[in-house]
Amino acid sequence: MEEPSDAMLSQLMKEAAEEAKRTNEEATTRFFEQMREDAQKISAT
Repeated sequence: MEEPSDAMLSQLMKEAAEEAKRTNEEATTRFFEQMREDAQKISAT
């Protein structure tokens, strides 16, 4: 098996960073949506 080139490693790292950013943004959105829902439930009682 060959060692990956610097260009291939760079591309892999870029893709991994983009995926991490996307999933982090999705998790943050879900977190705050859940907080809003919980706050509405508390306010309704």
